[in-house]
Amino acid sequence: MWRAFFLATGIFVFLLGFELFSINSLVIRDSFPIVFGENDGKTFVTEDWMPWALLTAGCIVCLYAFTLPKRFRKK
Repeated sequence: MWRAFFLATGIFVFLLGFELFSINSLVIRDSFPIVFGENDGKTFVTEDWMPWALLTAGCIVCLYAFTLPKRFRKK
């Protein structure tokens, strides 16, 4: 179970880092702008180091998942 958890987390972080290569900013808006009127939302600007850091962290977590000792495996 731990292996699957760490593997899924590592893949998620890796893919998030890969996606950050293609965007410069992300605008998070309210779910219902028609009901509540115009909502500018919050803007998240990515830094140059973010994609590389997330790619590295995702790879390290995936490698950790593959090298978990046998004592954590379900019997």
